[in-house]
Amino acid sequence: MPRPRKNDPTSLIKPLLADFARQVASEVERLTLQRVRHALDGAVNGIGARGLAPRARRQTVLCYYPGCKNVAAPRFGMFCAAQHKGLSVTEKERYRKQHAARRK
Repeated sequence: MPRPRKNDPTSLIKPLLADFARQVASEVERLTLQRVRHALDGAVNGIGARGLAPRARRQTVLCYYPGCKNVAAPRFGMFCAAQHKGLSVTEKERYRKQHAARRK
């Protein structure tokens, strides 16, 4: 076993580090409990964990083809992927104009 040094600072530093570690642990515990309480209170009140009300879902857009009840796909110019994605460009433009006129 090595001989202790004359000016060994460990006897001074160890109590300081232990006290600091206790303070940090108690502060972390306090903040964690505070966050958990806030999240639980929000869940009871209908507010999410982020503190915001849940977002409303976006309304589904139907295919622009008259009478079609399928969901529109932006990839196909707002026509359904099931049946009307293969329409010609002129037909799609005509149905888009009809759709815009109905929406006004």
